[in-house]
Amino acid sequence: GGEKAYENLQGRLAEGSAVVVEGIGSCPCAARLWNVIRQDERVGATFDLYDYGLVYFESRLNKEDYVICY
Repeated sequence: GGEKAYENLQGRLAEGSAVVVEGIGSCPCAARLWNVIRQDERVGATFDLYDYGLVYFESRLNKEDYVICY
């Protein structure tokens, strides 16, 4: 599942990395992955765009989860 893919990706993530997660509003597996990533203590900000989620690994940002309605 998505959690395993994220585990494999974690070693490659560094300060300033960004990750895009597709299908967070329509696929249960992607939604679970989205929630796992959002809980990572290295994440600075997330943006929920319904179909996509954007994650920024930036410690200088305040930990914030934004939901963008458009």
